[in-house]
Amino acid sequence: MNKIIFCQGGLGDHLALSTLPEEFTKLGHDVYIHNNYLVRNDEIFNLVWGMNPFIRGFSDQMPNSGHIFSHAPNGSIPWMKHIEMLNGINSNNLSPRIYRNHNIIDSLQNKTILNLECISADYDPKSIIKLVEGIVSKESISQEDILHLSIRTNVNQYKNNFLTIKEVFSVDLGYEKFYINNIYDHCDVIKSCKRYITLHSGGASLAAAIRNDNVYVVMSDKLKTTFDIKCFIYENQNYVF
Repeated sequence: MNKIIFCQGGLGDHLALSTLPEEFTKLGHDVYIHNNYLVRNDEIFNLVWGMNPFIRGFSDQMPNSGHIFSHAPNGSIPWMKHIEMLNGINSNNLSPRIYRNHNIIDSLQNKTILNLECISADYDPKSIIKLVEGIVSKESISQEDILHLSIRTNVNQYKNNFLTIKEVFSVDLGYEKFYINNIYDHCDVIKSCKRYITLHSGGASLAAAIRNDNVYVVMSDKLKTTFDIKCFIYENQNYVF
């Protein structure tokens, strides 16, 4: 039986389905992406699906997996477990999966990276500053070892009119900038740095797919319910309120 995955949304939405192709293949299925997929930008699609060796191609057949299911969790099981169970899979996966060999940037191995941008979550800048300063103090991070991630190009482009383009929320704490050009650079940064501090965003989901330690996700009181029901909450990250 062919498995036709319908996927839509931003980086975190696509990564939430990223374990399905390999798990379906283990069960003897051929896996395709539905032609009407929706994605925030082509870089996301290529990273999550284009590099996935378990994708056979595209299909116009009726989708039978992926975002055709309502994926609202209730907090009783881990997020990835919940997504997979909706799709008839019983595995031990606790984080997303991408199939890319990341490059190590030697100059970042003792650096703490701040990625304080998001599109979907609701934040108060003052609370972010307080929580980030708390992490810096608790971990005794030197100011000169902190870099603020900044992307040079705007990749906030939507395929098939996925959504009304939203303004990117961003907080700048005045640290030295580290510039990247694309999502692949972002992967290398996450892999290379000593610590990665981010918001509850696609960047957090990306980090969950790349590393299992020293990732701090800055939350807010408005995200307490999201945390309680384990919506886009990963077991290999530290959530800070």
